[in-house]
Amino acid sequence: MMKRVFVVGYGYSGTSLLLQILGKHPSLFESHGETKFFDSFPLLYMRFGDLRDDELLRELIELVADVIVGHQVIVNVAGKQFSNEPSMQAVATRKRIWNSATVNRDLGTIFRLVFDDLTVDSGHDGWVEKTPAHVYHIENIIRLIPDARIIVIVRDPRDVLASKRKRRQDVWHSNRYADEKRVRKHLEMAYDPVWDALAWKAAYNSPVFTQPLRSQCHIVRYEDLVKSPATEVRSICSFLDLSYHVAMIADTYRISADLDKTGHQAGITTDSIGRWRSSLPPADVMVAQLLLKPEMRLFRYERQKQPRLVLVFLPLIILRSLADFFLRLSRKARLAGGLYVFNVLRNYWKRLLRLSSATTKL
Repeated sequence: MMKRVFVVGYGYSGTSLLLQILGKHPSLFESHGETKFFDSFPLLYMRFGDLRDDELLRELIELVADVIVGHQVIVNVAGKQFSNEPSMQAVATRKRIWNSATVNRDLGTIFRLVFDDLTVDSGHDGWVEKTPAHVYHIENIIRLIPDARIIVIVRDPRDVLASKRKRRQDVWHSNRYADEKRVRKHLEMAYDPVWDALAWKAAYNSPVFTQPLRSQCHIVRYEDLVKSPATEVRSICSFLDLSYHVAMIADTYRISADLDKTGHQAGITTDSIGRWRSSLPPADVMVAQLLLKPEMRLFRYERQKQPRLVLVFLPLIILRSLADFFLRLSRKARLAGGLYVFNVLRNYWKRLLRLSSATTKL
């Protein structure tokens, strides 16, 4: 039986580490990078429209195949740089699944059929996909792929903010990117303590974690994973009905915003736990603890007392966040186009609705 696994969680929470671990299982085929498929539904609906059109269906199948294997980036469909020239692998997949794809012409079915075909073609029995933002679309994933299994990773939001803040600074000062790409990366890795704290809150407030759908979700804390990797990975394998292999945690490195002194990425270590204490400004710590009090209690993250004087800066922080939000939006429109911004706004709206009905019933 084909195993279909999604690794989700707010960004900078350890999703890449989990993908590395699961990708080492001999039975699983992993996607090349993040597909961002379910986070791009508004964009895909506008780009492909009525999938009863065979030409649009063909184009979508080939796009999905190339996104999964890393030959294409899904957000490219919003801009002029989108190429309709599929790889030979994508064309082969389209030919193999065509008859099945024409029966149920919906996005979820196409994604499943393409991933299944690539998995079988690679000699595996199941697949694993990692997109952090899919944490906001768990309900939709389960609705469209009923037998999907979701691994949800959660990390101390203060460490998430600290990591995201550092990564953004590193991108801006790095020599790895050309000027245009640096600007794009800087926008992709935007950091704002207010919006990021609210986004973290929305990520882990979902009715999907209650019964009966919770049986399809397995929650793991990042801190537990790096402290006791063998125990946590055994638990994940048990949830997925997979055998545990020691090789899954051997020679695995943590993809982190913080490199060690030699310039190499460290292995599975605990040195990133609590790093916010020395790297996150007190005002940002206050914002996170103020907005996320119930969630932090739920996930056993102890709040730290902050000087009351920090509260004086709260109105200024909120005003700056609002101004930065609209500034980032206008820059994204110039760089990626209106269609991409529409997709972003639709996803923001859904997260806002989730926050308005926050349940916190994990």
